Amino acid sequence: MIFTQIVVSKEEGLGRVTLNRPEKRNALSRTAMRELVTALEEFEEDNDVRVLIITGAGDKAFCSGADINEFLNDDPREKRNQNEAYLRLCKALMEFTKPIVGAVNGLALAGGAGITLLFDFVVASDQARFGFPEIKAGIFPMMVTKSLFRTVGRRKALELVLTGETIDASEAERIGLINSVVTHGELQKHADLLARKLLRLNSSALRLGKEAITTSADMATPLALEYLKEMATIMLMSDEADAALKAIVAGKS
Repeated sequence: MIFTQIVVSKEEGLGRVTLNRPEKRNALSRTAMRELVTALEEFEEDNDVRVLIITGAGDKAFCSGADINEFLNDDPREKRNQNEAYLRLCKALMEFTKPIVGAVNGLALAGGAGITLLFDFVVASDQARFGFPEIKAGIFPMMVTKSLFRTVGRRKALELVLTGETIDASEAERIGLINSVVTHGELQKHADLLARKLLRLNSSALRLGKEAITTSADMATPLALEYLKEMATIMLMSDEADAALKAIVAGKS
């Protein structure tokens, strides 16, 4: 597929997606969301890609959220279509089986901050800011609340969505919204270093571990333990795990 609003590349096991509408603060149009879903599907099927980095073009914004121009339509079907597109993107991120590293290079607002909640790791520039300002426009960030509550807890989540205030990257790190903050000029380097650490690990263990955490999160503890027991068995039966364990034993003998 020819992409018009994102840039896609890959190298040595690492896939990259860059939101590429810097003049629009990388806002999520329906086209951009459709292209992101397609890129995720293609990388999912590409066995050469084992880790994915997602970032934004330019120095101002990672993603400012939905393209508001697409909401300025009296037809309720168009509003529903926009929300359907965002839902498909969220599902594609949640169902992606390989680790996703977010490199947040600037503003991450509304739905743009929302998608970072679905990444596995988030490294942010010290120039980045995060927020869910929808309440200030008389609306509410309905579709991010589940992931936000799970990530930072009820009180901080309510503070963010009910006040609509933005926070800097240091505060985002403090409350657990992101993993780490680095200087702006070092952002891509640090995201790459993290991604390449993951590339050196057992890909089956990463994939199965991510699936297990995601699936068991909403289970009652007894059911989760039963499910995780089965996942542990599947993992131990993989060729990669067998080879790794034999190498450990050989190294100790």
